Amino acid sequence: MVIAEWRGSPNATKYWEAVSAFKLAKLTEKDSFYDLGCGEGRVCIWAAGRCKYSKGIEEIKFRAMKAKRKVEKRHLFNVDIIKCNFEKIGFPDANVVLFTVVDLPLSDFKIWNRRRWCNSRIVTFGPPPIPIKPVGISGAFYLTNFPYSVAKTGDEWCPTIIGRRNATLDDVITRLERYHRKKDLRRIKRDYRKFFG
Repeated sequence: MVIAEWRGSPNATKYWEAVSAFKLAKLTEKDSFYDLGCGEGRVCIWAAGRCKYSKGIEEIKFRAMKAKRKVEKRHLFNVDIIKCNFEKIGFPDANVVLFTVVDLPLSDFKIWNRRRWCNSRIVTFGPPPIPIKPVGISGAFYLTNFPYSVAKTGDEWCPTIIGRRNATLDDVITRLERYHRKKDLRRIKRDYRKFFG
């Protein structure tokens, strides 16, 4: 599936993909789960039985309202849907799992990294922004722990994206073109040159 089919769809994430993301993040009953751009709330609902509580953050009003109705219909008391831009909320909990299929800029990662949460991690659809090194991969999902590590060279970054030694930028692009639009691949190449020369 190409990421273009994902973005903008309120029900983009399939159940098996969500479960894969939960396993990648090692989501437990001690964790607070946040879905950034939750659409109609499906992933939050699926996470509810695996964590302390689940919060969906959705900026589009009719999607947030639809998500709230789904939660109420299921009588889930540990799921909350918040209608706002996720950049405007804090994550005060000690154990946080963030999940998103929305592209996040490096500036968001830097802000979250400065907060030094006790045990926080984010699962993104596609790799985190360059030069951040993910710590896990499952299909198209990547796990980043906070505080995160930064690659100093492209030779250090590429293997973390592919999951094998001696990977090159060409290998990264080949892997990602299954999921990403050409526009996104051009941005990755541009960012790669910006950070690694």
